[in-house]
Amino acid sequence: MSDVLAQPCANSATPTNVGGRPYPDDMTSTQLTQTISAPTLTPRTGPFTQRFAGLTATQVHAARWRVTGPDGGVRGYVEEHRRGTGVAYAATRMSRASTAFLALDEFSDFAEAVTAFRYL
Repeated sequence: MSDVLAQPCANSATPTNVGGRPYPDDMTSTQLTQTISAPTLTPRTGPFTQRFAGLTATQVHAARWRVTGPDGGVRGYVEEHRRGTGVAYAATRMSRASTAFLALDEFSDFAEAVTAFRYL
């Protein structure tokens, strides 16, 4: 059996030392010893909304734009694809009969891909 036994603190103002980790006497307040700063947010840069022929293209992903008409209705999407050393822009829209995307065409110019939705 151990020689050291824990003694109860029978209504005592000072706790009995039973060994182990030392704690501060006053546990009601905490002081920070290290200053923690909030992370700084880097603002996004670049054109997120562009207008062509009465249509608005809003970037929704790194390589995807939503194309809306003057009334705010979604006409379709333009997706950027890497093709060899260049870039191609695919104009796609949702099918009315199903939930599939239909490819209208691929364009080498972003403005042409957006204006492909002009008459839809």
